[in-house]
Amino acid sequence: MRYEAKHKVSKILARSSFNRRVICKTLAIKHQLKLNETFINGKLCNKIKVGPQIELDSIKQYQIQNKLNLNIEESLFRVNWAEVGGTRYKPKTILTLDI
Repeated sequence: MRYEAKHKVSKILARSSFNRRVICKTLAIKHQLKLNETFINGKLCNKIKVGPQIELDSIKQYQIQNKLNLNIEESLFRVNWAEVGGTRYKPKTILTLDI
């Protein structure tokens, strides 16, 4: 998306907001809500491309599965990158696939 078009949405939200003290926080929250709506409605491409995969060792898998209440029978993999809808996600970024 062009920068001007991206800023247009924030400018409209800023003008319609009654909160003038923490306008940046307000715009950030509204942006996150819009992103959540995109994820919930499934507007993103369902195809997920991933880079090279390495299966996690059993101790690390158990810790993650236990912490996140995941199915213990499924294997977990570490990937160098994942691409969803044309956006590439690299290490130290968080991507929620399903809730």
